[in-house]
Amino acid sequence: MKKYLITALFCLVLSSLSYAQKVNTYCSKRFEYFDSLSLEDGMYWDVEPKVEDSSKPFIGLLKRTVIENGYRDLDVDVILSRDGKPVCFRYNQDIKHELQTMIEVNFKRVKFEPAIKRNRFVESIYIVHLW
Repeated sequence: MKKYLITALFCLVLSSLSYAQKVNTYCSKRFEYFDSLSLEDGMYWDVEPKVEDSSKPFIGLLKRTVIENGYRDLDVDVILSRDGKPVCFRYNQDIKHELQTMIEVNFKRVKFEPAIKRNRFVESIYIVHLW
């Protein structure tokens, strides 16, 4: 019985590591894609993504938390799915793991209006200035 439990736990850990590696690979590729676009003119999407008004207090809470933790000029690049859900995060500076986890958990509560291109909701990138 003990042997089976150890084997099951080992398989579960390997599965988790494999999933995390797939997510990191996916996110890296998506950030590379958006980095390759010229987004300065803001014309890549017909309608750019934006934070819904009801979620603006969450952004304010995140800003206060970042400042209280001693960080300044923190930008978070967020890749949004077609339905406006945050799926990948990238930071312009190294931050404590605990703060990164808190930011990402709270970003899951933020509602975004997705980007639109050619009358279709599309994946997009949104930059949040937390300072």
